[in-house]
Amino acid sequence: MPVTALALLWAACTQADAEHRSLRVRRARLRVEVSDTPRERQVGLQRREALDGGMLLVFPTPQTVSLWNRNTPLALDVVFIDKDGVIRGTAALEPDSSETIESSGPMLYALEVPRGWLDASGARVGDRVHNLPPAAAR
Repeated sequence: MPVTALALLWAACTQADAEHRSLRVRRARLRVEVSDTPRERQVGLQRREALDGGMLLVFPTPQTVSLWNRNTPLALDVVFIDKDGVIRGTAALEPDSSETIESSGPMLYALEVPRGWLDASGARVGDRVHNLPPAAAR
């Protein structure tokens, strides 16, 4: 089996096994895939052609979060969320970009959503995100 087919099969199995959660910001609801292990956070949305909902990266402790969009053909918005569940910043990630973006301070979560979701939801800095999971175990 070619390497590309194996990678796609692995990604499909990983997506199917992932924990999902429904978050709420203002009146908007968003179903997210929870990525709370080092491997899940490292792989993120690489090689995905579509995103149904969002991906929530959960860290073990609040920390400065650095992200890029390498090998990800999706235009994304990132929402940086602190330990209290409050949105502290947002940024745009361009498709297949190696440009790194960084949170302005320690965050416990980074939420990746399709470009445009932030505007459509009305979510903005200072809003609280509800139904977040606890900090990652590792």
